[in-house]
Amino acid sequence: MAYFRNIVETATSVFEGMSITFSHLFRKPVTIQYPDKTPRPMAEMLPDRFRGFLKVDMDICTACLACMNDCPIACIKIVTKKDENSPT
Repeated sequence: MAYFRNIVETATSVFEGMSITFSHLFRKPVTIQYPDKTPRPMAEMLPDRFRGFLKVDMDICTACLACMNDCPIACIKIVTKKDENSPT
């Protein structure tokens, strides 16, 4: 009897999951792509006094390139060079 109960539970859970999946096929997508699909141009959406300057404190920068790799629009460029006088 447990065998048939497991079959019924499996079929029920698969049907419930597929019904949720199929319901999303006919819905309108809600994702807005950045920055191409904004309702207005980006210049209109920025604050009036926005200057857009990036500031990096070079005294504490370790040149790990994390900020350059994480930048979504690739506006950060870091050029590194090896220090010949470094002990490592």
